[in-house]
Amino acid sequence: MSERTANLSRVFTSASPWVVGREALFEDAVDDFLHETTRQKPWLRARFEAQLEDLNTYLDRVLDGPAPLEALSKRHANAWLHGLSERAQGERALAERALAEFADYLVKWGWLPSHPLERPPVV
Repeated sequence: MSERTANLSRVFTSASPWVVGREALFEDAVDDFLHETTRQKPWLRARFEAQLEDLNTYLDRVLDGPAPLEALSKRHANAWLHGLSERAQGERALAERALAEFADYLVKWGWLPSHPLERPPVV
């Protein structure tokens, strides 16, 4: 775990009932979101899953280890989206939609106390 991610564990503890004794990771919240999305809108799961897994891979690489959920920020999201636009312009709209719905879910379901794309970055 890098020093930046270690500092986050002192800042935030997840409200998620099944993440106990450790900080919530980005991938934990993605799994929960995809489970809920499958229940409500099953046709979106595969499309959102690919986008959010790509974002998780990006965050893990940038943060040099498993990305804590608290690391999601507008700065990281924009950098990831910019990288997508260079590779696959047609995927950008889907990526933006997946990111927006995921970010709203994080606040609505108590994963984060405020909208991750509207607050200052933690890392």
